[in-house]
Amino acid sequence: MRSGKAVTALLRCCLCSLCGLAACGGGVARVELDPPSLRLGVRGQVAKVHASPRDRNGKSLPSSVCAWRSSDEKVATVRGANDAEITATQRLLDDAGLTHTERYFRPFGRGGRLGPHLLSERARDVLVAGHYTCVLWNSVPRDWEDPAGWVDTARSHIDADGSGHTVVVLHDLPTGAMDHLERFLDALDADGHPISEALPAHCLPIVRGVPQPGCEAYVAAAAPA
Repeated sequence: MRSGKAVTALLRCCLCSLCGLAACGGGVARVELDPPSLRLGVRGQVAKVHASPRDRNGKSLPSSVCAWRSSDEKVATVRGANDAEITATQRLLDDAGLTHTERYFRPFGRGGRLGPHLLSERARDVLVAGHYTCVLWNSVPRDWEDPAGWVDTARSHIDADGSGHTVVVLHDLPTGAMDHLERFLDALDADGHPISEALPAHCLPIVRGVPQPGCEAYVAAAAPA
């Protein structure tokens, strides 16, 4: 048996992809965007995306189920700083009665990368003012690209992680990747790795609104006036 290491899985759903784009009624589980790389936008970037609401089974729904914030109900404009997306997502959670005692926020890493592209200064200020905890990661097995092989990739990340606590990012997308989630959990159990809801300090640059040492490494400097 391998030495046990704590593992926390962050399962990302697509609900956040509709923030800033539309207000959708019941039955909408996600809004797929094309191109998907602009799901959350990029600071300072303006782009057009085609959005398609879908139910929990991946079935396409008529665009009329969403009140699109655009002149064209199938096209929305994503504008960079993600501070508006944070507040919009929180509003959706509050309206749905899903508010947690802890306000967690995981930024979009553009393929799992860590760095100053994760937060704008305005986004950081929103997280601080709203007493959020910002959650990062140290394993992204890229399940969206490798729906069957991500389990072995995640296990190799856990084995190589010297911190003793691996935070794995997974995605609840219609790729078939989550069909292998049970196999991953069984492998963790067999390897002696406990699954934990706790989050390690080295993955929390902001805790309940308080920036932690090293936080600024994940914040983009404001553009010169």
